[in-house]
Parts: sequence; structure tokens; C-alpha cells
Amino acid sequence: MGRPKTGGLPCKTAARRGGARVYSPGGCGCALLMFPVVAAGAGIALALSGVALMAAVCLIIAVGITVFFAATANRRREQGKTLGG
Repeated sequence: MGRPKTGGLPCKTAARRGGARVYSPGGCGCALLMFPVVAAGAGIALALSGVALMAAVCLIIAVGITVFFAATANRRREQGKTLGG
């Protein structure tokens, strides 16, 4: 068994540094704490994508109605049925 690698530090300091690890970012506790945040974020993203899809559908409908009324107005104008002259 060889000497522990301390990186040039005295053995007491190296032992103190490596021995008291309390927090692990990849641990199960972190995943359990982040689960509600991730779930809320996914729900918000899903809701916003639904709103964006509905806005796109409404835009397509509005363009269709505008084109329909413009074509109808042009047809009435050609037939001389307008009120303005």
C-alpha cells in the first residue's frame, strides 16, 4: 500500500478536505428536490405550446375570413351593388 496522494498538502489537511462531503449534486436528494420544479416547468411549457397552437389556428382563420370578405366586396363592387357608389 502506497502513500496517499495529497497534492503537496500535509496529510491532516488532505484528510479533512476529503472526509466531510455532505452535498452531492448528482445524488438522489437533489433529484427529489428538483422533481416538482421540473414537473411545473414541463406543465407550463405544455400550456404555452397549446396557447401558441391556438394562436396560430386563430391567425389562419382570421386570414381566411379576411380573404373571403375581400373577395365578396370585390364581387359586389363589380356588380355595382355597393352603397358608396
